[in-house]
Amino acid sequence: MNFFSIIILGYFVLAGYLIYAIGRDQKNSTLFFGRHKNWTLGIVAILILGVISAFDARFIEPWTIKTTPIEIKISGLTSTIKIAFISDLQIGNHKKSAWVEKIVERIKQEKPDLVILGGDLIDNEGTFEDESVYLEPLKNIAELYPTFAVLGNHEYGIGSGAVGFDQYYTGNRSAEVIERLKNLNIKLLRNDLACPEIKGQKLCLYGIDDLWGGKPNFDALAACHPERSEGSLTLRKIRDSSVASLPQNDNCVATTTPVLFITHNPDGVQLWPKNLRAPDLTLAGHTHGGQVYLPFIGPIGNPGITLPKKYYRGLNYVSLRGSADEALTKQSLEYNGIASPTARNDAPIYTSVGIGESGGAVRFWTLPEIVIITLVPRAH
Repeated sequence: MNFFSIIILGYFVLAGYLIYAIGRDQKNSTLFFGRHKNWTLGIVAILILGVISAFDARFIEPWTIKTTPIEIKISGLTSTIKIAFISDLQIGNHKKSAWVEKIVERIKQEKPDLVILGGDLIDNEGTFEDESVYLEPLKNIAELYPTFAVLGNHEYGIGSGAVGFDQYYTGNRSAEVIERLKNLNIKLLRNDLACPEIKGQKLCLYGIDDLWGGKPNFDALAACHPERSEGSLTLRKIRDSSVASLPQNDNCVATTTPVLFITHNPDGVQLWPKNLRAPDLTLAGHTHGGQVYLPFIGPIGNPGITLPKKYYRGLNYVSLRGSADEALTKQSLEYNGIASPTARNDAPIYTSVGIGESGGAVRFWTLPEIVIITLVPRAH
């Protein structure tokens, strides 16, 4: 039994006793609850509401999958493309293969053109077992649809409470996850570019390594078009004889090819290189939508990101005219290629509330979701 289960069970016992005590005392007019009937009804109603909410948060919402449809108009397409996007499975500590099988069946019902996994595939909180074994059902998806994934902070064992993002959970388990994804035929985008052809049209995906545990960069794009990257940090690395040349990508980004940016942490969008054409859509996770959402208050959980709370969930727009971390951009992400001939307008970013939980299987007003994204050709 985990911490949250103990707390909720304790509340059930306390609320039950208080309701019993109030019901007993209201029959005696010499006692407080006997003299104040309205107070009695109000307190009992609050306690019952609390019991219902706690039961829902622990035993209903974490196990109820919601399908969230969104539609994005994108230039450069000739027909629609359907994407199934899930993030933060965090399999192992609370949910195992049966949960993944349920996810797989729901995705198959949607018949997407491709599937994207947004990181934090394993939980890596308090157990030293190889949790990646519970991802095996995903092979049934990878056999049917092109499937891509990025890594999250949980793969690296990094928590937001860690000082300087040091090892915080049960160690770096990324090697296990990487090997599992390879065996499942799921393409890992770890600072990589992939441009699958779907319905006779090319769609490019660029996925970066995790911001906290990995080493995110845009080198693959620079290697793709080195002739457009004069003076960039990446080219200086390539030309340095002590550094091996980066491999060329045969599926490079044309100026009209739609580009999706995959980053586990929404803050990754702020690191998108300034001179690079803005992505048509950014997909992120990590926040769990706060995991617990209270009316009039908003998300409770703090995912440790710099973006405002409105970016914790759903479709929003972010300005890519500058970076929130100039030092990191200059050090690791300097890029002068593939410049867009048009102004860099605010770009769409969708942050999923995830389909698993961190810290315990508890959610409130934040159902686990599979995001079904329909990319629609933009009329000119």
